[in-house]
Amino acid sequence: MRPGIPLFPSRRRALAYATAGLASGASYLHGTTLERHWIEIVRHRLPIALGPSAPPALRVALLTDFHYDPLFEGAFFESAVALANRERPDLILLLGDYITSVGEAAPEILSILGKLRAPMGVKAVLGNHDCSHGRRSVTTSLDRNGIELLRDRLVRLRHPAGTLVLAGFDSAWTGLPDPGLFKGLHQEERLLLAYHEPDPIAAIPLEWRDKIALQVSGHTHGGQICAPGGIVLRTVPHGVKYTRGLYRISPRTNLYVSRGLGTVAIHARLFCRPEITILDLINT
Repeated sequence: MRPGIPLFPSRRRALAYATAGLASGASYLHGTTLERHWIEIVRHRLPIALGPSAPPALRVALLTDFHYDPLFEGAFFESAVALANRERPDLILLLGDYITSVGEAAPEILSILGKLRAPMGVKAVLGNHDCSHGRRSVTTSLDRNGIELLRDRLVRLRHPAGTLVLAGFDSAWTGLPDPGLFKGLHQEERLLLAYHEPDPIAAIPLEWRDKIALQVSGHTHGGQICAPGGIVLRTVPHGVKYTRGLYRISPRTNLYVSRGLGTVAIHARLFCRPEITILDLINT
């Protein structure tokens, strides 16, 4: 024992240790049992210029970062599907990471997500975990459940009041995104872009980036374990600059980053509830 260090702590010090331990335990219990399953419906009314042929208003639902394995919490994702359908979106976008590392888990989670319903359809992109651990299984399961994969593709979706231009990129981490899809745009058109990782928006050449009215992304989990106020403590590659919420990239381009639904590595959330995003887009 070093001189001057008491063998037993004082009553005040012992109380401080006990309080810190209780607080840590309570935070862990809250993060693993309550907040991890406490889905928040995050709503934004977003005026953006979608182009002259786009509908005047459009409701889009975002769901992302499911990470179905290793917990296989089917009931939780069934409840998420029910919540999303209740919002009656015109379009549903799935932004990737359906699995964590088990490709064989893809059919089960995508059979659940196959119950999502929207008049303009359910469209999807892949995440980095999908590309690394189950691209074929995820791709096949998306198709079997009627969910269209936008892998470096641009599509025009009919709406009773106009046409939405939508595109999706492959994952920036392990995929090979091809910006050549911008060449398919007509001069006056602007697009809604689904892209799993948020930060690569800065790497898109300005001449094409200005064509993006809104990019929607996941990947970051909003930090997953955050300090009070949602302050992000840990970032991930391709999700360092843009971590959660709405960003104005330029006067013509916006970015929204969803906190997602699942967890990875640490199966807890703290000051970072799982999210279903409802974007009411108002064409200006």
